[in-house]
Amino acid sequence: MGGAVLMVQSMAVVLMHGLCAGLYTWPLDHRPHYRLRLALCLAVSLVLGYAYWSTGLAAAHLQWWQLLVVFVYVASMVLFLCDQPVFGSLYCATWMMMTQQFFVQLYNTWYTWMNVHYGQAPLPWLCVVFFAGALSSLVYIFVVRGMAADGRFHVGPRQTISALLLFVVFEFLTASIVVDFRIVSLRGNWVVILMCEFYCLTILFLQNALFKKSAIQHDLDALDLLWHRQKEQYLLARKNIALINRRCHDLKVQIYALRDMADSGERRRYLDEIDDSIGIYDSIVKTGSEVLDTILTEKSLLCRDRDIHIQCVADGSRMGFLDPADTYAIFGNALDNAIEAVQQFADKDKRQIDVLVHVKQQFLIISITNPLGNPPVFRDGLPVTTKTGGDYHGFGLRGVQRIVKKYDGHLTVSTENDCFALKILFPLPQNNG
Repeated sequence: MGGAVLMVQSMAVVLMHGLCAGLYTWPLDHRPHYRLRLALCLAVSLVLGYAYWSTGLAAAHLQWWQLLVVFVYVASMVLFLCDQPVFGSLYCATWMMMTQQFFVQLYNTWYTWMNVHYGQAPLPWLCVVFFAGALSSLVYIFVVRGMAADGRFHVGPRQTISALLLFVVFEFLTASIVVDFRIVSLRGNWVVILMCEFYCLTILFLQNALFKKSAIQHDLDALDLLWHRQKEQYLLARKNIALINRRCHDLKVQIYALRDMADSGERRRYLDEIDDSIGIYDSIVKTGSEVLDTILTEKSLLCRDRDIHIQCVADGSRMGFLDPADTYAIFGNALDNAIEAVQQFADKDKRQIDVLVHVKQQFLIISITNPLGNPPVFRDGLPVTTKTGGDYHGFGLRGVQRIVKKYDGHLTVSTENDCFALKILFPLPQNNG
């Protein structure tokens, strides 16, 4: 192979790593000045490609330490371009290495086939970059775009290590097939290597799909467990509030009897204080829905204890089509988030929650609003879940969204005028009047 052609090939092959870096890091959370960083990676790739040729390494057999150096370089590009954990960076680097080798090998097979059958190359070797760029758009649409979630590769040690082992096995297989980097046999070496690379990428894709399916199933199991626990909590709350009502009613009757017997003003004042205290527990919300009465009463007692004002305007007479546990889960999660957010305010005027439930046309509308401090970060229409910030309404909203979809409803969350607003629309069943 001529020196000039070998130089162009070396630079094109290394430049492909920079192209794959852009392909796999595009959907991830970028570091500042991502485009400038990516351009710098491409420039460094060209320099490394020229150095690879000028040192004579391009004309020699590929050594394992060279492969290790390239892998470290690729993983460093991921860390340089994106904010990723270590396992996510290694996993991304594995995909980048395999994709780069597949693109180069595919072009090399075409290049050699044209030379053998027509005596000329289809395009200069540098065109492999544009060839791969065209394929990258398809790879991005069908593979890369669905791999990342919330701007990251959510992979653990098992998935990363298994991908790395697959990559190592493939490289050993390649080394056993290739006799000389410059000798190409369409009936053997490069076609076999191309098929091996294709199957390796296919296995990586299936592995990613299986792990993702397992993660989704784990989330569904967690949501189901949460749903059942909330159902049990609703039944317990219903029982406790009914017991409190009965006890408070009995105490009120006794107090009224004592008041009628009292002659002393001090005694009457004392009995009035007891009456006011019991009135806190007797302030049951009446909405026309026993389930909604239970949850709103429970949360109203919690708000009283935390010095939070909750304003309820609720018509629950049309909520019969909702499962009691689903109703409890929706209002329980939403109100718990609202309570956690407003209790952070020192100003008592901001410690307020507005609950509105009403029917408009053929829709049941649920709206819960509260003041907001720091605005949350949204992804896929929902706030990002966090365990530290009181203003971030990420807790349980995925479960609420799942319940809303179960009834063909629609959930939206928004932040306007320093307030957080959750709004749910349920289409009313036709037989519900």
